[in-house]
Amino acid sequence: MQTILPAKKNYLTALGLREYNTTVSKFKFMAGGSTLTEQLTKRSLLYDFYGELLTDKQKEYYDMHYNQDLSLSEIAEETGITRQGVWDIIRRAEERLQNMENKTGLIEKYLKYQEIEKETRKVLNDIKVFAGKEALRNIADLEKKLEQLEG
Repeated sequence: MQTILPAKKNYLTALGLREYNTTVSKFKFMAGGSTLTEQLTKRSLLYDFYGELLTDKQKEYYDMHYNQDLSLSEIAEETGITRQGVWDIIRRAEERLQNMENKTGLIEKYLKYQEIEKETRKVLNDIKVFAGKEALRNIADLEKKLEQLEG
C-alpha cells in the first residue's frame, strides 16, 4: 500500500482515506472531480499543500465548514457574521488554494510521483521472480531508496 507524505495525512485520515487515487487525471483533479469523495479529497489535498497560505480567519472558517461539517448558518451564528460573509470567506479561501495549485502544480507532481512509485514497485516485484542473487541485491537497494523518498 502506498503511503502519503506525513503532512498530507491529517485531512485524508479525517475522510477515512489512506491515499488518493493516483490514476485521477490532472483534468479531473482540476475540474473538481465527479464524486463527493473526489471533491472532498481535492479540498483536503489543496488545504494540506497550501493551507498555511490562508489567513487565520480563512483557515478557521474552512476548517469549521469542511472538517467540522458545520453549515454556513451555524458558522455565522457562532462567529457573529452573516451566512453570505461566511460563504465569501470560504469561497476566497478555496480560490486562493486552487490558484496556488494552478501556479505551482505541486499536487499534480505529487500525484504523478505516487503513480510512478507504485509502477516502479510493481516492476521491481515482477523482476524479482526472474532475477538472480546479484539482481535481487540491486532490487533491494532500489527499494530502500524508494523508502527513503517516502520518509
